Amino acid sequence: MSEHWDEAEGAALESDGDQSGPGLSDLLQPGDERALSRYLAGRERAPAEVRQYLNKRGILRSWHDRILEKLQAMDLINEVRFCRGRIEHRLRNGQGPRRVEQELQSVGIDRTVARECLAEIEEDSWEAICLELAEEKLKAWMQREDAYWKIMQFLAYRGFESSMAERAMKSLKQSYPTWAKRIGQPPRD
Repeated sequence: MSEHWDEAEGAALESDGDQSGPGLSDLLQPGDERALSRYLAGRERAPAEVRQYLNKRGILRSWHDRILEKLQAMDLINEVRFCRGRIEHRLRNGQGPRRVEQELQSVGIDRTVARECLAEIEEDSWEAICLELAEEKLKAWMQREDAYWKIMQFLAYRGFESSMAERAMKSLKQSYPTWAKRIGQPPRD
C-alpha cells in the first residue's frame, strides 16, 4: 500500500468483495466509513491506533475486532508493514533499536513482530547511525571534560545498546586521538 490511497483503495473500503460476512458498510455508518477512509489514507496505522480511533468515533467496541479483521483482510492495515515503515523512519531520525522497539510496543505491536522486523535491519546500519550521532555530539562537546560520558548517556537515551555505543566511542578515539589523550583514554587497537 502506498503512503496515500487512490480512489480504488477508497472504494475498497466501501465494497470489500469478501462475501463471508458483513462488509464495512454493514458495520459503519456512511460518515464513519468516510472518516475512517481519510484516517487510514494519511499514513500506515497500527491496529491499536485504529482501535483507538474507532473508540473515539463512538463505534461500538463489540464491532472493533470485526472492523479490524476486515481492514486486515483488505490489506488496508498490516502490522508488519507498519513496523517496517516506523523502523525505517526512526532509523533515519537517529533512534536506536531499543527505543524503536519500546515505541512499537507502546502502539500495541506484538513484541515478536517488532523484534522480527528489527532483525531485518542490518546491524551495520544501526552502527553507522550510532557513530554519526556520537561524532556530531563530540564536535559540539569536544571541550567538555565529561564529553565521553555525556555522549554515552545520549546514545543510551536514543536507544543504542551499550556495546554499540562503546564501538562508536572506540572509533571516535581513533579518529580524534588528541581528544582521546585529553580525556585520559588513548585509542586502543
